[in-house]
Amino acid sequence: MEIIRQTLMPPPPLARTAVDFAWMGETERGYAALLATFSSGARGACALPVMRKDFLVEPVQLLEARAAGADGVLLIARLLADAELAEMIATARALGLFVLLEAFDAADLARAAAHVPPAGGPAFLLGVNARDLVTLAVDRERALALAARLPRGVPAVAESGIETAPDPRAAARAG
Repeated sequence: MEIIRQTLMPPPPLARTAVDFAWMGETERGYAALLATFSSGARGACALPVMRKDFLVEPVQLLEARAAGADGVLLIARLLADAELAEMIATARALGLFVLLEAFDAADLARAAAHVPPAGGPAFLLGVNARDLVTLAVDRERALALAARLPRGVPAVAESGIETAPDPRAAARAG
């Protein structure tokens, strides 16, 4: 398994969304302290929600996120089997964490849509990532085309590929 090393960057001064404050890293000895330190820094920078953006595959990682002060987590549909995805969503919601569930292609989106929880409780959002996690290539058009398949009534997030002022407008028009 490829190891993703943590990268710490100061929060952007004009962050406007929950996902502007995120971190990525590996869960290893000593990482919990790093996570708590970074999270408290993000929390102190502004009043926006803090999201743990990581390759989350175990419920204990959700406990770490909550203990570090995160308000929500990113879950990547492609990384988890259906039973694991259901367990991770249920655990996150039980901990009071919002969930941003990421899909990359039509198959991911269909699986993700099947896991939309009933209304009530912490927020639940579906994201469409324009970046291929294997090749890292960005395909905004594919992501925009998937927007038509998003379930109605679930807040949606366009992930990656937002580079110019027209890009967010195109994503909003697509759904």
